[in-house]
Amino acid sequence: MILFSLSFWSLSSAFVVRTGIINSAPQQSRCFRYLSTQLHAAESSELFKGGLLADEHFKEYAAELASRKLRTISDLGWKEKEARRQSNIRPKLWSFGGNNELAIQEKANYSPENPNCPDTWLGLEDFYSLVNDDTAAADLIFVSLAGGRAFVERNVAEAVLDRWWGNNSVTIDGSRKPKRKQKLKFDRLAFEQTVKAGQRDFIAAWTLFLGLTGFAVSGIVFPTNPLELALVDILDTIF
Repeated sequence: MILFSLSFWSLSSAFVVRTGIINSAPQQSRCFRYLSTQLHAAESSELFKGGLLADEHFKEYAAELASRKLRTISDLGWKEKEARRQSNIRPKLWSFGGNNELAIQEKANYSPENPNCPDTWLGLEDFYSLVNDDTAAADLIFVSLAGGRAFVERNVAEAVLDRWWGNNSVTIDGSRKPKRKQKLKFDRLAFEQTVKAGQRDFIAAWTLFLGLTGFAVSGIVFPTNPLELALVDILDTIF
C-alpha cells in the first residue's frame, strides 16, 4: 500500500511538471503527511526480522531445536505419504505485504477435499506453536524454510529437510517413504547453509522493496529528475 501510494504520487508529480502545471506545496505536504502516517502504522506492528539480529546463543539453540523438533514434513503439519498438490500460486514476500496475507487454505474457495487445491501453507504463528518457541532461534529456522516469503511451502520445506538429514526418499508423485531402519544424522553445516540462503533471500526482497520505494520518493521530491521523465516518456508511448 505504501509503495503504491509513493508510486502514484511520484508519477503524478512528473506528469504535472510535464504538462506545465506547477505542483503546489500544500499538495506535497499532504502527501508526506499521509506517507508518514502509513509508515508509523507499519512501524508500530512487530516486523519479522528473519533472525538477522540473533546472537551466537540463539544460533546454537536454533540448530539444537531444529534437530530435535523437525525431522520430516509431518513435523510441520503435512502428511508424508500424501502426494504433493502444487500450484503456481506462491506466498507473498514479507517486504511486499506478506505480513497481511492469508494462508492459502484460509482464502475463498479452498477445500482440502478438492484435489486441484494446492498444499496448505505454514505461517509464522503456527510454526511457533509447532516448535513451541517464538524466539530468534525459531525465526532462524523459519527463514531457512521460507526464505523471504511469509509462509513455508511444502515442497520447499521438503528440500530443506532433505539437506539437514541427508534423506532423499521422495517417490515420483511427491509422496514419501520414510526410512525407518536407517538412522539419519542431522547435518549442522547444511542447516547453517540453509539459514544463510534464507536470509539472503529475505534481505534481497527488502532491498528490492526499498529500492523501488526510494525511486518513488525521488519522484516526489525531484519530479523533473531524468529517470522520472524517462518513465513518463515510456508511459506516453504505451498509452
